[in-house]
Amino acid sequence: MDKNALTIKFEKDSSDDYFDLENMLIHCGTVDKKDGEEIMFSILHEVGHFLSYCIDPELGTAEDMDTIFVEITSWIYGLDLAESLGIHLEKRKFFNYAQCSVRKYIKSLNI
Repeated sequence: MDKNALTIKFEKDSSDDYFDLENMLIHCGTVDKKDGEEIMFSILHEVGHFLSYCIDPELGTAEDMDTIFVEITSWIYGLDLAESLGIHLEKRKFFNYAQCSVRKYIKSLNI
């Protein structure tokens, strides 16, 4: 397997999505996703984390406010990726999903 290949692991018993840089693995929890479109949004976002890291490896060590920046940037990179691949998605739904996700993330930081 190519050491730069990303693998996606769907986890039916989890709602967590995250990018594991060390193992080049995207974990995609499906518990709270309504449909395949939300799963696609989550995967695009996690690939956005990978792209963020490729552009600036120090972003992976960001904390608090920097982490919020990384989260938002990853959503933007995910959207850019979808557009560059010709993946049609409803931007309003994507932005709403991203906004809810960022709000949950901010709430979890207690800042």
